[in-house]
Amino acid sequence: MQMLCVDDDPLWLGLLREMVYDVVGAEAQIHTAFTGAEALRVLDQFPCDLAIVDLSLCDIAGLDLVAKVHARWPSLPLVALSDGMDLGEVMRARSLGAAYCLLKPLSASSFADVCAALGLARAEAVRSAAL
Repeated sequence: MQMLCVDDDPLWLGLLREMVYDVVGAEAQIHTAFTGAEALRVLDQFPCDLAIVDLSLCDIAGLDLVAKVHARWPSLPLVALSDGMDLGEVMRARSLGAAYCLLKPLSASSFADVCAALGLARAEAVRSAAL
């Protein structure tokens, strides 16, 4: 299983990587990108099963990246992350192709729930995150 995590904050990328390993398993191949342009290059090279995209990137608006990714890879599930999403932004992200929108700080249980809904989580990870 291959996943892409996009965030311009290295600390968040590290936290996302650990959360993915905890929920999906150590066999997950995690690709990271600090920019939207880098994310598109990664997706050109690797067929990913999930893309997790922060909506606040330095080179492109996260919503624009969601739209571009969804246009090129419409079957790729996208999860949008934001540290301050209002209802309008959630609706816009969903209309542009995001399957889910999550707020930072991201909890293990909400991430496990999303992965479970997408069929990507290990059952024991979902149970332990709920505790």
